[in-house]
Amino acid sequence: MPAPKTKNNKPALKFTIDSWDAENEGERIIIFGDGGMGKNTLASLAPNSIFLPLSDGGKRIRSALTGKKCSPVKGIETFADLMELLDDPNFFKPNQIPVLDDLSTLEAWIESHIIENYTVKGKKASSFREFGWDGAGHIVFELRKMQTRIDRLIQKGITFVFLSHRQIVNMANADQDFIISTLKLRHQRNDSPLETMFHWADHVVEIEFNDKEYNYEKRGPKTLTKVTGKERVIFTEREANHLRKSRMFGENGESLPPIISFDNPGDASFWAFLYPDKYEYDEKNETWSFKE
Repeated sequence: MPAPKTKNNKPALKFTIDSWDAENEGERIIIFGDGGMGKNTLASLAPNSIFLPLSDGGKRIRSALTGKKCSPVKGIETFADLMELLDDPNFFKPNQIPVLDDLSTLEAWIESHIIENYTVKGKKASSFREFGWDGAGHIVFELRKMQTRIDRLIQKGITFVFLSHRQIVNMANADQDFIISTLKLRHQRNDSPLETMFHWADHVVEIEFNDKEYNYEKRGPKTLTKVTGKERVIFTEREANHLRKSRMFGENGESLPPIISFDNPGDASFWAFLYPDKYEYDEKNETWSFKE
């Protein structure tokens, strides 16, 4: 018996209701913070992490759990190279965690890619500035193409990590603009690479000092902050002046705690919440290690 047809003579679609099984999928994680706060160090503690080194921030980092240097993927020199890598269905293994370092460099590479492949009024641009307000929209378009490729990896159980510097930006609001600590990406009201990455990610966490106090003072285009405190931690919750988030994960729908310790280069507490079966903690020596 032939398949039923619609009025346009196309095969009728068949819809079903099923369970949403995401337990075996990977996570989309963005870690941001000021330079020197330990983003690469934290990423190196992830199980089976491999680095996509768009910048050289992690070239001297060693995992405090294994003593080994970061394992980089060599040969990535342009955004096109990165997209080609992400298109390879067999390069990444389900037990690996790719770490892209970092988002600011990625955005610069995308700008170069746009200059090379896009035109302005039919002519090749000599700088990204010539794209004007359309420039951010082009970046968003390329980011979404990248996200589609990474989503295929996520569905295969591969967790993907991005590292990002921190910036203080003025966010537009219907009632009143506000200043916020966030990822170092472009942001404008209609086309925002920053929001494109933030909304897509499952976890956006910030490495900060636990008792850091923000005393904002606007002086022209610059924003000054007063910093106090020494205890380094990982914040996962959204606050009025901090753009962070964490979705539920795992088969029981666990949530990351709002503050996670990161008081030394070997503190794997963050990853142990996400992958408890891969870590063990020695209470006597107060050290983390991978399970045998």
